[in-house]
Amino acid sequence: MILRRLNPSFKENVEKMLSERGDPPPGPHPTKLIDELIKDYFAPILKDKGFRKSGANFWRDNVNVIDVLNIQKSQWNDAWKASFYINLGAYWKAFHRDQHTEFKSKFPREYDCTAFSRVLEPTVKTWSLQPNSDLSDVGIILTKTVQEVAFPWFEEMHSEVNILNHLQRQGIADNFEAWLNSRA
Repeated sequence: MILRRLNPSFKENVEKMLSERGDPPPGPHPTKLIDELIKDYFAPILKDKGFRKSGANFWRDNVNVIDVLNIQKSQWNDAWKASFYINLGAYWKAFHRDQHTEFKSKFPREYDCTAFSRVLEPTVKTWSLQPNSDLSDVGIILTKTVQEVAFPWFEEMHSEVNILNHLQRQGIADNFEAWLNSRA
């Protein structure tokens, strides 16, 4: 087995970079702002649409599908900047039952789902906050984006054909397609 050793100069460079960064900016830690967005913006809009909440996970149980929305905080968050992602999932109950891949927890996680997607901030690939971020501005954009992207996506995924098309575009439709054909 080969062990990789960190170059001592790498450690020194990281320490130097961190020391040059200085003290954290004033204001709340950005990860706390993400928690506030969840509480003040995500929870109310999702509750109005029939979702239940556990931490940063929301789910809605429908006849054939369980809709899942997850807020995933970046592992690289710090006092200067915090990023998060909005993950969507559609858990097709009969497919997972027949495949013996049913979730084991209270509700399916996004990664348990049959189909999944990510809601991106309109101008970049991630949502980011800094201590001086205006939560009301971010919340307005976030609410509008969730209404215009997430809710229509969930409705679209309530159809076996639409889930199949979504999975085909991702190149991962084989199991679902075989399952559909076995039921025909």
